[in-house]
Amino acid sequence: MSYKRITPSPIAEGGTNASSMTNTDGVVYYDGTKLNTTTVGTAGQVLTSNGAAMAPTFQAAGGGSVTKPLITQFNSNGTWIINTNTVYVEVYVWSGGNGGSSGKQGLTTAANGGGGGAAGQFGMLGMPTGFFNASGETVTVGSGGTGAAGITTTTTNGNPGGVGGYSGLGNFIIGQTVNSSYTIGSSSYKSYLTQFEDSVSNDPVTSGGGNTGAGTSATSIGIPSTGAATLQAFNATGGGGGSGANSTTAQQAGNGGGVLYNYQTTTLVAGAAGGIESGTIGGGNGANGNLTTGGRIYGGLGGGGGGGQHTGGSAGTGGTGGFPGGGGGGGGGSLNGTTSGAGGNGGAGCVIVVEYFS
Repeated sequence: MSYKRITPSPIAEGGTNASSMTNTDGVVYYDGTKLNTTTVGTAGQVLTSNGAAMAPTFQAAGGGSVTKPLITQFNSNGTWIINTNTVYVEVYVWSGGNGGSSGKQGLTTAANGGGGGAAGQFGMLGMPTGFFNASGETVTVGSGGTGAAGITTTTTNGNPGGVGGYSGLGNFIIGQTVNSSYTIGSSSYKSYLTQFEDSVSNDPVTSGGGNTGAGTSATSIGIPSTGAATLQAFNATGGGGGSGANSTTAQQAGNGGGVLYNYQTTTLVAGAAGGIESGTIGGGNGANGNLTTGGRIYGGLGGGGGGGQHTGGSAGTGGTGGFPGGGGGGGGGSLNGTTSGAGGNGGAGCVIVVEYFS
């Protein structure tokens, strides 16, 4: 007995009614006449129905909840356009930190160091998508304030550092505040102080003051090490104050503000060291902030203050504030005939946008 061979073998006889299968690793489907294979997708895609009489295809996953939000960080001016799948938006904003003030040039024990620059202000906004323009929102990122130049004229007070630029998204703007002058010894000396509060201690977060003796350290911020998971620091810190010129004893400048945890009993990130002529006379640079990892968010740390002149060398320069928003350290005071220490530059600002999808 002989059999008639049919090519391709029909479905009714256990065949495919297809002469070949060209898509290796594709998915087999029936088009009503024969078996076919889909075009191979890429990792992460899902097989999606395209409706009646249409072949299924691999496509990007859609619908349901997205486990990770879309995070966009702006370190310079730009435009943010909301994603069409976004249902809720959070905006985190740091303005630029202030520059440190320069030290005074004067007589021994009367030439004070410069005050540290204040930290950039922080603000947070959370709103549904309807509060934002679908065509885009303008993003503004403030630059750090410039540290004041050293004083070249005898018996002359230092200059205040520059104010950091404001940052924001659309009409949500975070700026910087200038505080009034305060007096150190016989010298009236300008400095900047932040007016927001630390989220744990509720103490004002201030920059360090310059002094005719040792400079004052800036306030540290605090965050919890356990519990209260939603309670974060967010803030940047101010710069340390410069120390004064003293021909007898080298004076220690103030440290920049650090980050403390376990309710302000243990150091998480140390503030930048203040300078002293018997060691390193220039103030250390502030550490950059932590914006993305570890569940703790804080801004840039302030620079250390510059050490005052002691034996005839140059006065110390204040350290640079960390990114974003750290205040610059104050410059050290100098004896008449020698340029005083310049203030450190403040850290630039930053805007972070977090979008949550449906």
